[in-house]
Amino acid sequence: MADDLKSMSDEQLDEWFLGAIAADPLPMPQISDVITHLYATMRNTKADSLAELVQDVLKRRHDIPGNLRIFELQAPWKNDDSPFRTRCRSVLQESYQQPHVGSAYVESAGFDKGDIPTGECLRRLRLIISLSPGVLCLDKTWGFGIVRNLDAFYRKVGIDFDKKRGHELGFEYAAAVLSLLDDNHILVMKHRDPAKLLELVRSNPAEVVRILIRCYGPLNVIQIQERLAPDIVATADWKAFWDGARKVLKSDRFVHFPTGRLEPFYLLHTEKAFDERWFGLLASERSIDTILAKAANLAEDVDAATLSEQARQILLDRLIHVIKGAPSTQIQVVAQGLMMLNRLAIPLDAAIAAPYIERIFSRNGLLSAAAKLPASEFEPLLAYMMAHDRNRASALLLGVLTEATITPLNTLMEFMAANGMEEQSLDVIKRSMAANTLNIEMLTWLSKRIDLLQAKSIGTVADFLTQCVTRLQEPLHGERLKAGKQLRALLERKEWLAPVLGAILPVERERFVMMMRDTSGWAQLEKNAVLARIIGLYPDLHHLLITDDDKNDGGRGVGRYTSWRAYAERRTRLEQIVKVDLPENARDLAVARDYGDLSENHEFKAAKQRQSMLGNQRDTLARELKEVKGTAFEGFACDVAGVGTTVLYTRPDGSKVERYILGEWDTDERQGIISCKTTLAAALIGHKPGDDVTIPSETGTEVCRIVDVDRLPPMIIAWARGSAG
Repeated sequence: MADDLKSMSDEQLDEWFLGAIAADPLPMPQISDVITHLYATMRNTKADSLAELVQDVLKRRHDIPGNLRIFELQAPWKNDDSPFRTRCRSVLQESYQQPHVGSAYVESAGFDKGDIPTGECLRRLRLIISLSPGVLCLDKTWGFGIVRNLDAFYRKVGIDFDKKRGHELGFEYAAAVLSLLDDNHILVMKHRDPAKLLELVRSNPAEVVRILIRCYGPLNVIQIQERLAPDIVATADWKAFWDGARKVLKSDRFVHFPTGRLEPFYLLHTEKAFDERWFGLLASERSIDTILAKAANLAEDVDAATLSEQARQILLDRLIHVIKGAPSTQIQVVAQGLMMLNRLAIPLDAAIAAPYIERIFSRNGLLSAAAKLPASEFEPLLAYMMAHDRNRASALLLGVLTEATITPLNTLMEFMAANGMEEQSLDVIKRSMAANTLNIEMLTWLSKRIDLLQAKSIGTVADFLTQCVTRLQEPLHGERLKAGKQLRALLERKEWLAPVLGAILPVERERFVMMMRDTSGWAQLEKNAVLARIIGLYPDLHHLLITDDDKNDGGRGVGRYTSWRAYAERRTRLEQIVKVDLPENARDLAVARDYGDLSENHEFKAAKQRQSMLGNQRDTLARELKEVKGTAFEGFACDVAGVGTTVLYTRPDGSKVERYILGEWDTDERQGIISCKTTLAAALIGHKPGDDVTIPSETGTEVCRIVDVDRLPPMIIAWARGSAG
């Protein structure tokens, strides 16, 4: 705003303003400056009056962008003013030459919804009126898109998204979730000149990250990878790309370089400098997290030997504040403070340090710190302890080895191996194995190192499997549950199970199968999955799974059976529903809810119907998998036709037919396999050679004679084992 306008009296300003709004076109920059200046100098009544004058003129001229601009200037001062909100809606709607278009746009911006601030309604309206064919946009669900068409009558915009071409969004939903992209956005660069962006990825990875942060704001390394790989940076190239970017960004004085993977990178407006002002701010800082973060940034960028005495005193004072101020339950914060002083080569008075070091050198202190420290900081803590008192630290590490949770345990074992303590640590495990006291974490660690178990004579593989089954029956919570899930998952993997079972004696395999069969601490589905894998690898062990009930019913259909092949297929389908289909459906429901009125929302109704269908399928499969037993039908009775038998019969024309009666979910017409639940099987079951039976035919029914009933041949038994193995 010109200085002469600022110095005008209200009367002079009125005179100037009346002349300005009579001009064509209006001098909008000067008008905007005047209104902004009046609000900034608390002359709100005058600002309101002049704003209304120009808005009336803009309305008559149907200048929607101009009117929107004036309302946006007012919003910061009048965002909670109900009359202002009402005026925004009416004036903007009346600014359109076509009333139905004005209604479609303005009503979709949310002015009639009290939970949306007026400023946000104005932002949404500006976005809607900016949509036109060819405009580039971004949606949180569908990604990058190009606007193809708008329909004011149906209040919809058609967009070609990368993930869904020709998709239609309601104006109201689009205004809430879409972002318009300018020429400098990384997705626009990829769309318009992918070869140029690819070259930038190769030649200047750090600049690609800077562009990404300018587009999306502060991002941590995980978020950066999610947005770049694999669409912009190939997954196989990610490590090389990130190594190159990280090296440059770390030395960039205009980039905040974080100390942890979850902390974001962000761009600085001024050059990063650890100057007098920076240390002055640090000296007055009381937040423990902020002090540690600032000290870590300093340690990354500055040689500790170059620090002035004043800087060292400030760091010492603030890090003592961290150490003394850490809550008693957060020993990891004490450890971080002590390690930071050590890293910056700032000595701490022994009398001050002693009680805090004692806390770390206690069993509970170390286990607590191990559980709460990021993995990247636990190894430096171990190194700090070894440097402080190697003998005491070594004894403590060995003492907590069988109590550590799974993530710290991996670090502990690697650290001790690298520091000449591998044999001692393995000896601890060996003693626990012999005493049958290995915890679930140590068993999980060993499960990925079976070769080490054998090579170092820690114990037999059979004993290891026995302890796995025993520990997995115990109640597991928290980190222990995490380890237990990892171990269960391995037991279900054929590629892991095969070499492990191959390393034990036949009698030990039988003992393991019986132990699995009789365990009560596992969910039936999980237990059956492991047993199915074992039987697939060692079919001769199937007889161990035949219970007294199975023998008593003789395979005549009293129990409920199916082949291991069919059992595995249904269990796979259940896992697909639980792990893939239902989560996808939940995301579809969340997206559909944003489309507006649920009573007329076809996407929402379709997603709800699919949710109900998937839920029913899940419940049915889970129930059936508990009630039906997997088997290969070996040893089933064959004195009469029944489940697990081969039936040979003659038709009226003299031709012979052979059928194999298997379980409830088994069928393979090409091989002559029929389910025991079919009409044909029902007609045959219970009959013996020489009996005449009426069975279904293409023309109705026919009377056939059973010639022979026998056991299933090897090829059908192999089929029954099928993919379950």
